[in-house]
Order: sequence, then structure tokens, then C-alpha cells
Amino acid sequence: TTPTINPNKYMILISNVKVNNLFMVDSYRQPTTYVKISITNQPIVTTTFKTDIIHNSLNPNWNNENPFTFYLTNEQSNLSIRDIRFDVIYVNRLIGEELLGSCKLNLLTIDENLVHSIELDIDCSQSSTRIIESYNKAISNNQSKPMIKFNITLQSINQT
Repeated sequence: TTPTINPNKYMILISNVKVNNLFMVDSYRQPTTYVKISITNQPIVTTTFKTDIIHNSLNPNWNNENPFTFYLTNEQSNLSIRDIRFDVIYVNRLIGEELLGSCKLNLLTIDENLVHSIELDIDCSQSSTRIIESYNKAISNNQSKPMIKFNITLQSINQT
């Protein structure tokens, strides 16, 4: 059987989002990025939040932003898919927005009512060819892999 979260209502708080070890995509400046955070309670709905854009930084930090808050209803809490996805988006004035990399966190790995500090590797394999080439060049030059760090709390909201 698939493990499930207890059938209460939940609030998920995500805060102190930062990305470390980004790599140069364009040779003339450091990347301008934001993070898109989404949870999909399939087949019901996808809820998405975006951080502000940070310009020209290899280590963007969104610690000053308010926490992102997701809510799971009773019906959503019983679903077997409970991943939170983090997409790091590269912003280029000429090309537009491109996926720099992404990662997922399964909520079943999170204990309730505790603040967890999470670090996840950013997977760049689904990005464009030019992003993947830039990533491979950075890794071949012994640059550390890009990572996302954040705090997350899964709070049960008891129903009366």
C-alpha cells in the first residue's frame, strides 16, 4: 500500500529559500533567477508560488520574503502524490525564461509540526541544451553542483 498523510487538513510553510552554486549561462553576467514552488494534488489542482527575481547572483537568497503557504484539504491529504516541486527559472531579456533546473521533495519524508532545514541537488537534465552545456562546463571545472536550501514545516490543522 502507498503511505498517506493522516486525513486532517494541513498547512505547509516554506521559508528561507536560497540557491547555491549556480553557474554562468551567459559569459557576460551572472544569472538572473527566481524559484517557482508548486504542489500538485493530482488530479485536483496545482498551486504555485514564485519568489521575487534576483538579478546577477550565483547564490540568490530569498530569506527576506514571507513564507509560502500551501493548504491541503481532507480530500487532498488522502492522495498518494504529495511532491513539492522547485523550479529554478533563468531570466534572459532576449530569450525569455528557461528552466535552469528542478528538484522535488516528497512530503511523506517530513515529520509533522517540526521545522526541517532541507538541502536538495538541483537537476539540470530537463533544461535546454545550452543550459546543460553550461552546467557540464561548470562541473568539469570542479564547480560544486547547484543546490536549493529552504525550511519547511508541515502543520496539521485539527478539524473540529
